[in-house]
Amino acid sequence: MALDSNRYYKVLSPRFTPGYALRQYGGICTGCRKQAADDLSAGRLEELAARIANATTQDREHIVNGVIEAIFDEVRPRDPLHPSRLRTVHVFRDIESALTFRARWRPPSYRIYVVAHEGMYRHDSYMDWTNHTPVVPTGIDEAVRSLRNDAAEYWRGSRPTFTAPNQPLTESLLSPSVRVVEALNV
Repeated sequence: MALDSNRYYKVLSPRFTPGYALRQYGGICTGCRKQAADDLSAGRLEELAARIANATTQDREHIVNGVIEAIFDEVRPRDPLHPSRLRTVHVFRDIESALTFRARWRPPSYRIYVVAHEGMYRHDSYMDWTNHTPVVPTGIDEAVRSLRNDAAEYWRGSRPTFTAPNQPLTESLLSPSVRVVEALNV
């Protein structure tokens, strides 16, 4: 399928009307991300591992997301072509990726929207890099090293080879000027 450079897909729960401006992604929990960034920069990996091990299921998801986003932001090239994941709108470049994402991680009631980008910048990569390395308490040193490698590949826009035979999830980070065009009946 040929890609339209201004046509993207977004998976969302509520019903949005055409013209609605999407908000930038801020992560699941800013407090967890800050704590993870502080632990990583201070080398407190054992404390981080203990917090993951002792967390409830919901809190664990927040802590792990904080670790992933902190590392991806730490590794991110510091230039206008690589905006922070936390200051962009995340979208898919093809309908297949949006459908796969919804099937894996969202209930069927979530809708897929066609959205248009009116902003200044876009970074194309693959969402699979953000979910490649499990962040578990045992082996946290290796998980952090592996996440840093995943983040570097993500920011290079490298196509993952570990998703075969499945299609990798095409993700674009867009400057926050993204509007809903229409909801799809899929």
